Amino acid sequence: MHRHLYVGLQFLGYCLQIIPVMFLLYAPFSDQELKLGKGKLLGLLSLAVAASSALAAGLLGYFLETPGFSTWGRWWANIMFLLIWACGTILYLVSVKEGIRGRLLCYMLALQYGIISYAAAEIVSKWVDLTEQEGSPYSVEAVLVYLLMFIGIFPALYRSLRKNVRNNWRRESNQNLRLITVSSCLLFALFCVGMLAEVGISQTVENRTANMWLSIWMGCMLAMDLLAYYIYFRCLRFDQEKEKAYTQMAAMELQFQSFQDKIEKEKRFYHDMRHHFRTLISLTEEEQYDQVAEYLRIYLEEWEKSKEEILCRNPLVNGILSYYAAQAEENGVRVGVDADIRESYPFAPTDLTVLLGNAMENALEASRRYKGKDPYIRVFMRQRGNMLLIQVENRCSSEPLRRHPHSEDILSSKRGRVSGYGIRSMRTVVQRYQGSLEYHKEGERFILRVILNIPEEEMAKEEII
Repeated sequence: MHRHLYVGLQFLGYCLQIIPVMFLLYAPFSDQELKLGKGKLLGLLSLAVAASSALAAGLLGYFLETPGFSTWGRWWANIMFLLIWACGTILYLVSVKEGIRGRLLCYMLALQYGIISYAAAEIVSKWVDLTEQEGSPYSVEAVLVYLLMFIGIFPALYRSLRKNVRNNWRRESNQNLRLITVSSCLLFALFCVGMLAEVGISQTVENRTANMWLSIWMGCMLAMDLLAYYIYFRCLRFDQEKEKAYTQMAAMELQFQSFQDKIEKEKRFYHDMRHHFRTLISLTEEEQYDQVAEYLRIYLEEWEKSKEEILCRNPLVNGILSYYAAQAEENGVRVGVDADIRESYPFAPTDLTVLLGNAMENALEASRRYKGKDPYIRVFMRQRGNMLLIQVENRCSSEPLRRHPHSEDILSSKRGRVSGYGIRSMRTVVQRYQGSLEYHKEGERFILRVILNIPEEEMAKEEII
């Protein structure tokens, strides 16, 4: 093969194998999650990969006619590939900000594209031989396979990583995220061992029968590898749908309780009105008009006091807080609300209902059990940039929180077991919006703090659908 043609072929092979994986690595991340803007970062890395590939291809071309190149040339090319890959891995880990979830999982998913490409190229090369140069890391057929993979599979995988996979793992618990990440690393290690075994066998036996069985072997390994990811993401979606269904059921239950409370209030109102009219009729029949006027004055004053107070501008939040504030008042619990928030947010209504409803219900329950003086509940809500802060504080017993030994769940003070679905449902909502939930005690004060990332309008519409 002509030296220039050989160098160009190796350059294309390096670029087509590395650059698509590099773009997949950064597909799930936004500019805010990277230390440098994504466009600028990918541009600089593409130039670096192209320069490194040109250098590696040039070195291979320089040693092309060296005696023994057919024996050690491919090993040397693989070493240079691993050096480029190692440098790229370090740059990837450094360029993503600390604390961003799923960095390693994204790395392993992008690596799957490289695995698929490599296995496909190896299978094709066993049946099609367009290059006579021995020791060549990238043959014509291999470069064609990488090009077809880039055109056919890369776009769909890029869109999936950018949208679907990102949303899935951002909502997932840390435990499940660690499980799939460790499983991905094990799958990759097993695949590498299998490919090394394939190389050893192909060097020992070279005939069409061996090529057929080795091709089947690699195809089955690749299929099992992909099947494991498919099963995981299907199960993940099932779990998320189950959690979402439970969240909606919890929200409907809270709304039903609210309706029941309003129905009871309406019944009491009509019952009281009958007594008021009978009293007024009796006073009128006795011509005690001064007492009628005084009675109406007192009634109007009481009616003004009992009118529902507007606690905040957001109708949904106001309805939830008003419902629990009325219950608290009936139980002698003072409620203070400082909620300076917008009239509407692109959160799913069921999510806000579950989050605020469970927080207020837990605070009310703790206030009822509080034996000291002046039980209260204080609600503080503010928007800071693209985040919504919710803090609920209430009086409680001074006993320290009892936590489950293997998790952060609170043990119920009434039943001595992990608290019910309230905290779990709140965590599900918080994870859905990539937020945080924390709670602690300070003497006889229990403080719950929630931070939610306000989603974009389009994302919110997809969540509701």
